[in-house]
Amino acid sequence: MSKTSSLFQKWTDTSLVLRILVGLVIGTILGLVAPNWTWVGILGSVFVSALKAIAPVLVAILVTASMSVTPCGRGQDGFFCFLRANDAGLGNGMAHS
Repeated sequence: MSKTSSLFQKWTDTSLVLRILVGLVIGTILGLVAPNWTWVGILGSVFVSALKAIAPVLVAILVTASMSVTPCGRGQDGFFCFLRANDAGLGNGMAHS
């Protein structure tokens, strides 16, 4: 196994919190040592823009998934249980004509 792959393996085995802290320290050092490196700021802007672009999609998927796993019956009627009841003509006591 090469030294690069073992270093990468060690990095991926490290906890996420520690990796985030290391990234913050490296970013702080870069900001203090090389404030004229504008390409670092461009990378940050691209990252934030990507997060803003994906956030609404992730929220929609999470909300839909959480509503779909709510159990029907047992006193816990979820949104999809309401829709299924309406499709069957059972919602609100009204039948389809």
